[in-house]
Order: sequence, then C-alpha cells, then structure tokens
Amino acid sequence: INAEYMGRTLKNIGMVYHKQFQYKKALEYLEKCERIEVKTLGKSHPHYASTLSGISSIYLSLKDYQKALEYFYSCERILAKTIGEEYPLYAAILQNAAVIF
Repeated sequence: INAEYMGRTLKNIGMVYHKQFQYKKALEYLEKCERIEVKTLGKSHPHYASTLSGISSIYLSLKDYQKALEYFYSCERILAKTIGEEYPLYAAILQNAAVIF
C-alpha cells in the first residue's frame, strides 16, 4: 500500500465518522490524512486542500468557527493557485466559509 492511497483511505474513514456525528473521531482520521499528504503531495496540492476542507467542515460541526475559517481559508488559497477561481470546487469552498458568517 502506498502512502497516498493510505491517506485517501483515512480521509474516507474520517468522513464516515463525520456523517455519523462522531466529530472527534473524524478529526483524528483527517488529521492523520493531512500529515500523510503533506509528506507525499506537499502543501500546494488540490487533494491536500480537499483534506483541509474536510477538517474545516468538522470544526464547523463542532462549532469552532475560528478553526473552521482558518482551514477554509487555507484550502481556498491552495485551490485559487492550483485549479483557479472559475472551478465549481472553488466556489463551493467559498460558500462553505460563508455559512460561518
């Protein structure tokens, strides 16, 4: 198993926990994924940005709005540079951040 595949698997497990309202467990898995992606993909990859978006969603569910915004903005900056502002995913990230306000 390669590390990138392991990261995606951990992210998927985390998102299942998120859907089950087990936010602390979800955060644990997404943070593991984040550490792997930093090593394997770097901090400027769209998959890494996607993981940051997932983490921000968990913080939003936990009502930790400051942390959620930090992760949303990090994700937004990466996506603006890598895929551009015209992609639907970029707009979705901005919409998610707007929910906080």
